[in-house]
Amino acid sequence: KSRLLSEWVPEHTGHTMWWRCRPGLQSVPMLCVAQALQRHEPALRSLGLSGGVLRELAPLVPALGTGELPAPAEDAALLSTLPRVLPRMVDTLVIDDLQWVDSATLQLLRLLTADLPLRLVAAMRTDDRAADVRAWLDDEDAAGRVFRLSLSPWSLPDAHRLIQDLSGHAAPKFG
Repeated sequence: KSRLLSEWVPEHTGHTMWWRCRPGLQSVPMLCVAQALQRHEPALRSLGLSGGVLRELAPLVPALGTGELPAPAEDAALLSTLPRVLPRMVDTLVIDDLQWVDSATLQLLRLLTADLPLRLVAAMRTDDRAADVRAWLDDEDAAGRVFRLSLSPWSLPDAHRLIQDLSGHAAPKFG
């Protein structure tokens, strides 16, 4: 699913931002957002944001700070700032492994998809979904904002055919 996602929406294209959720890190609020913003720091700087906005973002992107250690991130401040900033930076948001999103990032996603013109593309394992992710997706689906592409596991003959098609040779016995 991740490979299909990266082929469909390449990471290093114009106005695209990737959030990569990771297992076991759901207790770290907005870690995937912070990592993505740090990769997009030059784009953030080019927006000409006010000093107040930069200070609000500094807990996620310390390089935006004034040299002093940023205060711990305050979800309320970030949840009011990020929906104003992100659409100025990107038009497509890609989330890999949505099933592992933390609650603060999910709250931000609710705000971003409510009435902002961002295209959201996500990949996830349906069997690992948390109840809050499932509820959000159900809400989005009810609003007509979800297109689902379900992938099923490959059979061994299908995998052998793929190996043969890609390599031009028969699949090895233990391939």
